[in-house]
Amino acid sequence: MSSSPSGTNVGQTTTWTSLAVPANGTLAVTVTASVDTPVTVSAVTNLAKPSGTPDPSCPSATCVVTPTPANVTVAKALTSESGSQAGIAEGGETLVYTITLTNSGGTAASYDLTDTLGAGLTYVSSSPSGTNVGQTTTWTSLAVPANGTLAVTVTASVDTPVTVSAVTNLAKPSGTPDPELPECDVRGDADAGECDGGQGADE
Repeated sequence: MSSSPSGTNVGQTTTWTSLAVPANGTLAVTVTASVDTPVTVSAVTNLAKPSGTPDPSCPSATCVVTPTPANVTVAKALTSESGSQAGIAEGGETLVYTITLTNSGGTAASYDLTDTLGAGLTYVSSSPSGTNVGQTTTWTSLAVPANGTLAVTVTASVDTPVTVSAVTNLAKPSGTPDPELPECDVRGDADAGECDGGQGADE
């Protein structure tokens, strides 16, 4: 951090004393700062005021607020199932997957998400409503708040008869490679194991 003309810096505060501001003129003072890594706030602020006076409101003519970039991670879990056996995809049952978008940076005002159902599943609905084509559902311009989360759900039904050893569902930021899916064990001829996938980051 530096300032020109040089001021007295203690921690986050820099002060100048006995500055000479010409009559009917101006004086420019500059402060240089670096943004911390990793970014842990949704915006950075810098305020200037006459020494000894109350802090100004932000943003204002004397307080500059600069947003930081979004940093969104994707997590996914099977959160509801209507069948009689937990963790087993039974023919005809309904599965609800919850995708949690966690933002550790500034507001993500236009986040795009893709969810793909594997073989043995049929799309039923999504919330908020996405655009579904076959096994794939997409959302565009989702708003993930700064330092907050957004939950998206996908509801699917298990096909009857069950013809696969496991059903899968993956979520990812649109346009990125597919994440790895966990290994699934064969659970018998009548039922299939349940796997969900969805991890990744978008900055």
